[in-house]
Amino acid sequence: ELNGNVMTKPVHLAYFSDMLCVWAYASQIRLDELKQNLGDKVCIHHHFISVFGCSDQRIGEGWADRGGYDGFCANVCQVGSQFPHISVNPEVWSRCRPKTSCTSHIFIKAAQLLETHQLIPSDVDPLYNRTPVEELMWRIRLAFFHDAKDIGRFSVLYGIAEQMKLPIADL
Repeated sequence: ELNGNVMTKPVHLAYFSDMLCVWAYASQIRLDELKQNLGDKVCIHHHFISVFGCSDQRIGEGWADRGGYDGFCANVCQVGSQFPHISVNPEVWSRCRPKTSCTSHIFIKAAQLLETHQLIPSDVDPLYNRTPVEELMWRIRLAFFHDAKDIGRFSVLYGIAEQMKLPIADL
């Protein structure tokens, strides 16, 4: 809403991604820049679609004629190499093969619900310029793409949340 030339309400953006998508990982810098440049004039609503809902089907079968998981790993590493602000672990999809992205999506949704009910703060941390839930999303992506951890496992997700001192029992 504009009052003269001044925005009086934030622009609401719906952002859809999959936690196992290398393009979403590389694009995080754009969301960070948007928040940095526009501050409270923009409100990003994160939603998830499970492009990798079943990685055996998506990659194992879908990439069978292009090298399967190893071929997909090479593709993801090649994509990642185009972006100097990220790094992709060469074990992603070659050794570390999450069965699904749904687990991490459900976990983040639980954190979003806790934020809505004020059980997790929604304030932007000045150090990261992210809310705790946004930081959780980033750390989950880093766990997979940088550290080659299986973010399809709750034990990995709980470990990240524990490091952040999020309420594990509530999650």
